[in-house]
Amino acid sequence: MLKIIFGIFIIFSFYNLDMVTFMTRLNDARLIGGIGSLFYLASFFTGFHFTGSILLLIGLVLIGVAVKYISDETKDSTIFNNFMYFILITIIGSIVAIILGLGTFLLGAITIRRMFFSAILTFIVALIIVWVTFTIASTYLRRSFEQIKEKTNVNLFSTAGKFYFWGALLTIILVGFIILLIGIIFMVVAFFSLPDKLPEQAQTPTQQV
Repeated sequence: MLKIIFGIFIIFSFYNLDMVTFMTRLNDARLIGGIGSLFYLASFFTGFHFTGSILLLIGLVLIGVAVKYISDETKDSTIFNNFMYFILITIIGSIVAIILGLGTFLLGAITIRRMFFSAILTFIVALIIVWVTFTIASTYLRRSFEQIKEKTNVNLFSTAGKFYFWGALLTIILVGFIILLIGIIFMVVAFFSLPDKLPEQAQTPTQQV
């Protein structure tokens, strides 16, 4: 968990820096986002152990940097803001699930006879919390990708966002993991499909309410 928090700190650091000094073209976002998505995809196959966590962290940081650059390039801060909501809600949900799950287990494990019941209850509570927060978080990723699609005319971002959302929603019945995987694959292709320049209509600053 500390690794993930550290990764968010890095993303926030990029958010506060003037990134124009070293990233000046959409092809930078294309490369960084594409590589980050590949790391994210690799973490999907390596599981939740140390290697998988590192790959996931690197992937999210790189994707965050790419999204931030696209947000700056299009002058639409909501693109990156929605991505950050996706990250933060996912982390908060994971922390709450761990705390509640551990607390439930400890309370149920006071007597040995209740150990098995406690373990099952822990799993159910943690699963529900993670599922709910993961689904909510995926809506913000979908919004961010929909906005990127509108600004860049790369329709694959919309497709990736939709698959990711439905995959997250259906993970409760396991088939969602397959849909989620498809969404991540579309994410990889979408980033590598970014153009060198924005379409003319996307270069007009977005009015913020």
